[in-house]
Amino acid sequence: MITFDARNIISYHEFNSLIDNKKIFFSTEKNNLFEHYGILKPIPFDRNIDSYQKFRNEYRSLVQNILKEVIFYYRKHLPKELLIFEFGSFVKSTERIFSDIDFTICFDEYKTEKYECVEEIIDYTLAEIFGFSIDHVHGKFQHYPEIPKFNSLTEKDNHYRLIFDEVNFVDYKCGPETFIENLTNIKNVRDYQSMITGYEEKYKNKINIDSLYSIEILENTMTHDFFFDLTKLEEKYDICEGYQFKLNDSKLNEKFSISDIKRILKHDGIIEFYTFIAKLRKIVHLSNSYSMNIDIFWNNESLKNLFGIEYLTRLKESFISFIFYWNRIELSLHSRGIALSTRCYKKFSIDEMNHILNSDWGKTTNIETIISSKNKLTQMIQEGLAKL
Repeated sequence: MITFDARNIISYHEFNSLIDNKKIFFSTEKNNLFEHYGILKPIPFDRNIDSYQKFRNEYRSLVQNILKEVIFYYRKHLPKELLIFEFGSFVKSTERIFSDIDFTICFDEYKTEKYECVEEIIDYTLAEIFGFSIDHVHGKFQHYPEIPKFNSLTEKDNHYRLIFDEVNFVDYKCGPETFIENLTNIKNVRDYQSMITGYEEKYKNKINIDSLYSIEILENTMTHDFFFDLTKLEEKYDICEGYQFKLNDSKLNEKFSISDIKRILKHDGIIEFYTFIAKLRKIVHLSNSYSMNIDIFWNNESLKNLFGIEYLTRLKESFISFIFYWNRIELSLHSRGIALSTRCYKKFSIDEMNHILNSDWGKTTNIETIISSKNKLTQMIQEGLAKL
């Protein structure tokens, strides 16, 4: 078991009070949004793109505001000079309701046990408020123990404990019980230079392209200019050069796993869309800063001139429809205790999945419609690439 001593950071009572108050607030506000926009009503998608986009904007703001509040609640326990930024789908406006929470706390000071504990508390607090597994809150490096070097599945101690006093503690699990390991002594720090080196690896090897260009700096009291350093990497490496888009229509076998659905929606869908945006970013001036989000894409004058308003309107409709149906299947699975994850190998037949979706949303929502929404989006990307 990996333990963290929180005794000099926060009391057990204060810790629980913060979680309870924020959790009630989030649940109330979320339910109000769901009710106002009819998110859980079993009705066909009425193609009211503007209404659904308003829901997404308000829900995104709710999540991001709570994220910031929790981080800065514990800010005083972290180094004076640091960099805190959010990244991922909530920043680039491609999020779903159950998207991961992605942020980084970076500092050059030695990472003491106290600092590690603060980061762990922040992650656990956010997971409890949003009702996620802590694995869906990406605010730190995992605390892997040292193990021998070999290439195989290795047992991992994924049991964690936060200790508040002699009698009060919180136990939980984080990460899978096995993992593939071929390194020794994993570096458990996020200093600035190692972080920049990590970004350079992404640029150089063209990996995790979807995680680039989506950064919101929450605080920077360091001397480092993060966006300037990222821009230099962008100038050095063209991440889109030679990228092979995966734009073929997807379909499921009669029997499939949940991981198959996630792969189609994420790796064959949203990543291709965001890579398309990244490619356009190199061709057309989309933003005055390194970071960007999808919302600035739809009304960009240069893109209107390049593609025409009619194409951008259809692309936006296909994107919002895709997110709408992704949310629906994720809501259905989540309500049954099933995670829409690449690590979920639970098997379904097409009829079994459609029975679930039909019972929740009516006959107009089925697995074929959901996969079709992904195919329509990638068809629109293909049409856009042909125009370049």
